Amino acid sequence: MPPESNKKKKWIRVGILAVVVVFVALYWFKTNNGKVYTIGVLRYTVQVAQVEKGFYPGMEKLGYHENKNVRYIITPYGETPDKMGPLAQQLVDQKVDAI
Repeated sequence: MPPESNKKKKWIRVGILAVVVVFVALYWFKTNNGKVYTIGVLRYTVQVAQVEKGFYPGMEKLGYHENKNVRYIITPYGETPDKMGPLAQQLVDQKVDAI
């Protein structure tokens, strides 16, 4: 298997793990009624866009509705590791509740 294919699979796994972590964190935070949570969506590559497509409907199933009790700050695709740090820092600077 080419090394590039392994990298893609690794980042897809990382993306799926990140989505699971966010779901768990948001479910835990859900007990605080009335708060609008800000979620930073840090996007790496277009290849994990399928994960993102399932994320928003999943959030609604958990009771998080955009502009009602959650808002999203979505970064452009970083595409390379050296671009991810500054994008993540932008989300941290905006004091999001979860990335």
